[in-house]
Amino acid sequence: MKTDEEIEAWIKEWARVHPEYCHLDLVGRECNDQTFACEFISWLTNSNYSRMSDNTKGRAVVYGGLALLATAGGIYLASKMWAKDPADGEEAKKRAGRA
Repeated sequence: MKTDEEIEAWIKEWARVHPEYCHLDLVGRECNDQTFACEFISWLTNSNYSRMSDNTKGRAVVYGGLALLATAGGIYLASKMWAKDPADGEEAKKRAGRA
């Protein structure tokens, strides 16, 4: 069991190592409050505590959405490239080396 003095010393050391408070990060790095909570719980319980944070969830949504958008855009462009005009179909196949 941790004493009040040990807890206070740990918190002061954590604050010294993390001097700048970050409550919001535009590129998705973890913010201090979430990092502090996970590291504090790990230290208190002498175990490796981790969980999906709000930043992790946000990155999953944003990056997943971007991946879907890029895929849909690629499919759209590919379909437009091959389906311009039926008369151009043979010419397009020749350019692609499929004729």
